[in-house]
Amino acid sequence: MTRPAGRIAAWTRVGGAAIIAIALLGVARLAPGIEPAAGAVSRSDIRRLLTSPDGLRIAGRSLDARALGRFYRAREFSPAWDAGDGGRERAALLLQALERADTQGLDPGRYHLEAIRARRTNGSARSATESELLLTDAFVRYATEIRTGRRPAGYGEADWGFVAPRFDAVGALTRALREPAGFAAMLASLPPPGPDYRALVTALARYRALAARGGWPPVPPGTYLKPGDEEGRVAALRTRLAADDELVPRSADVRYDDRLAEAVRRFQARHGLAVDSVVGPATVQALNVPVADRMRQIVLNLERWRWLPRDLGRHYIVVNAPDARLHVVVDGRPVLTSRVVVGDLRHPTPVVQGWVEAVILHPRWNVPTSIAAEEILPRLRENRRYLAENDIVVLERRESDPFGLAIDWAAIAADRFPFRLQQQPGPDNPLGRIKLDIPNRFDVYLHDTPTRALFARPVRTASHGCIRVERADDLALHVLEDDTRGWTRSRLEDALEAGDTQRIPVTRPLPVYILYWTAFVEPDGQVQFREDVYGRDRRLAAALGEEGSR
Repeated sequence: MTRPAGRIAAWTRVGGAAIIAIALLGVARLAPGIEPAAGAVSRSDIRRLLTSPDGLRIAGRSLDARALGRFYRAREFSPAWDAGDGGRERAALLLQALERADTQGLDPGRYHLEAIRARRTNGSARSATESELLLTDAFVRYATEIRTGRRPAGYGEADWGFVAPRFDAVGALTRALREPAGFAAMLASLPPPGPDYRALVTALARYRALAARGGWPPVPPGTYLKPGDEEGRVAALRTRLAADDELVPRSADVRYDDRLAEAVRRFQARHGLAVDSVVGPATVQALNVPVADRMRQIVLNLERWRWLPRDLGRHYIVVNAPDARLHVVVDGRPVLTSRVVVGDLRHPTPVVQGWVEAVILHPRWNVPTSIAAEEILPRLRENRRYLAENDIVVLERRESDPFGLAIDWAAIAADRFPFRLQQQPGPDNPLGRIKLDIPNRFDVYLHDTPTRALFARPVRTASHGCIRVERADDLALHVLEDDTRGWTRSRLEDALEAGDTQRIPVTRPLPVYILYWTAFVEPDGQVQFREDVYGRDRRLAAALGEEGSR
């Protein structure tokens, strides 16, 4: 199975957008209730409103005077949405998109719909002009928000490492008006084009339908439920699972049979829990998350999709931190999947875009200053041979006193730690035998680990921010398979057995995306949810205000 970012490369191209645009155009010509206002829109009226000394306010709303001024000056203040030159059809298409903005997790109330409707039925010239400006401002807002997000990319996140997407709504509208079908095609191309985004849109509609039917009932707390049990809570469990799993028949049966056990396993897998058919506190907690919270989770992840580049390429590595899983994707298909360990709650793994530039065998570990001061220094104060026992050298004293035996560690202040420490290759080196070098400002990379037991946990947040890869050998071999020097598995094993530190440059740097998805959809249509391990959902919802829960 793949995760959402495991299929990002299958983007909708221009042809798909054109098909959507033609369909929209046909619907727009038949759509009722969108007749233009009877009054004529004049250039002088547009100019007068745009240059009002009181600012550009209509129906108590502030419009983007700078964007509208730039748009209308370039067209010598001629209207864009009146009955001439296809304006009526464009207005119909735009109004339909605005009315359906909620299907994309956006708020139609932000786009002046009531004010536009009122003015389009008024009949006066002033109302027609105000409707013209409201429509343009609504387009600029909607196009910007669905293309790049309600908030700037990474809003409020200090460890967001992606370049913010750039989009000029005024320029896009100006270009689209130069050809008859240009506006319809442009409007259809605004949302993120990948199949994973569209799958989340479908999931949002599904969960809204569930909410309209009343959502699901809670499972009462109590003792652990397991196959073979027979009690009243089993009937409640069956009813809850049937609400969003069509394979579960609705019944009042109180027996925990094999079919129900299989449904519990499916639910646990979809929510990143231990898949054991045992309904304990963690499973009950996930079962009892209200449908409104799941809808909110989907909306927040749709917003994050708008913060990403439109095309991640045909061949890349992607890590989803909340899922603690890595995929190598080629032409939209995952060709390698691995469990990973990501940062703990004190050291969250950042959201990063980078490139694998080299594979390092038997890497040395440059100990971050924070770890040296907060974790190693206290141990040195108790045991001055700690560095020697762990093969860690003080780089400033590599020749004279590599293990710092002559340093008075009790006199070293943690907030002014003056040394650089480096652990040499070996069985205790936390990087294991392999490191993928990914230069980035957070100094986060993918690496092996000698601590293998962590990979068996359902929740794998245990590192200092870097990503430990269960299948590090396979990943390194994949990265090197295009190398003209012929890196086979046997050659890699021989190099690892030799034990020497070796840096192998990658012939073609491979993109790496470390992302944060708490809601995503599998290829089979199953919606997956993960815990908001780093609180990014919570912070984004607060930034979006009430709209974060729509």
